[in-house]
Amino acid sequence: NVYDEERTAILNFIRDQNIDNDMLLCGDAHMVFASDLAPDPFDGALYNGTTGEGSVCVEYLPSGVSSPNVDERGVPYNLNGLLTSISAGLNPHQRYTHFMDNGYGVIHLRPDSIVASTWLLDVQTSNTNHYLADEQVLLNGANHWKRAGDTYVQTTEEVAETGLVRLFTHPATSELTVEALSR
Repeated sequence: NVYDEERTAILNFIRDQNIDNDMLLCGDAHMVFASDLAPDPFDGALYNGTTGEGSVCVEYLPSGVSSPNVDERGVPYNLNGLLTSISAGLNPHQRYTHFMDNGYGVIHLRPDSIVASTWLLDVQTSNTNHYLADEQVLLNGANHWKRAGDTYVQTTEEVAETGLVRLFTHPATSELTVEALSR
């Protein structure tokens, strides 16, 4: 990669200074990635993809709202699963990938965690349907995306937030939607 040296220097600095709870927010790839970031994610002695041990921070790259994705460039939509499997096999630090749909990401900063929510939608039509495709959680002090079995305590703020409504504007039509959230 063009920026390998810079990437390694940044990750080594974060690790060497014991800086916790960092998320690198990225963009312009026209697909979704949520990854643990370790100086060398391919060295099993330095990074464990199963537990996240060795990761110094996380990366979140949400999909573009209106930019063409892989399917809009001629790759059949039904290959998303295959592309995801190939990518996961080549990149042990990736926790979630999606290559096909447009969407957006929402970052929730909480006292005990950072939650990255990936919402996908069809911007090619005026349809306002969107859905929550994935949520990744960075627990305070963990420095890697949450795994099954990691302790996560829902905060009071989160309970109050999830019991109300969500407002959002569809990017293709600018229609405002109010969605009631269930408790």
